[in-house]
Amino acid sequence: MKKNKIYVPAIIGVVALILGFSYMKFSLYRPLPIERQLIKGDALEETPLFQEINSTSVVDEEKESICVVHITGAVYQPNIYALPLGSRIYDVIELAGGATEDADLDQINLAMKIKDEQKIYIPSFGEEFDKIQKENNNNSMQLDEEDMHMININIASSNSLEALPGIGPVTAANIIEYREKNGAFQTIEDIQKVSRIGPKTFEKIKSKITVD
Repeated sequence: MKKNKIYVPAIIGVVALILGFSYMKFSLYRPLPIERQLIKGDALEETPLFQEINSTSVVDEEKESICVVHITGAVYQPNIYALPLGSRIYDVIELAGGATEDADLDQINLAMKIKDEQKIYIPSFGEEFDKIQKENNNNSMQLDEEDMHMININIASSNSLEALPGIGPVTAANIIEYREKNGAFQTIEDIQKVSRIGPKTFEKIKSKITVD
């Protein structure tokens, strides 16, 4: 009986010690409460900051996908037009009401892709080709000096092509004949498909030519 009296306080003490230790552990290591409004996704999206950033990115994407061009000359409605990126000159002419009866469309590469801030001049019959090329080149806004001296092999006249190093009258005629039969050059490297133009000649002219 005495032994039982000794064991009971001991057991009670051990249990009390365990309970005390458990309480301390729970108090020290329990996770802190997280404010719900800080992690609520829909509330975050409704903040003005999110809306401003989101709308700005959409506007930027729209700007990048649109070209604004100015078309003048032999069209019914010369004006400034906004077209999707990748549009071509014939798209601009159509948007401008079409070409007039005296428009000399053979002087223009209708399949050429347009650029933002470009000015396009549609010539009439009787205008000189070099004058037309100069008009279109000079009217392209914000061209740097290097671009102004580059020759577009898709629209250049024989005289313009002969200004390139290594290109004489025969080779210039070959270039014009090639694009008339096969259409516009897609890259400057395509000019090597023309007779009499090999890798050596291409190395001389590649920094001076363009296709758009």
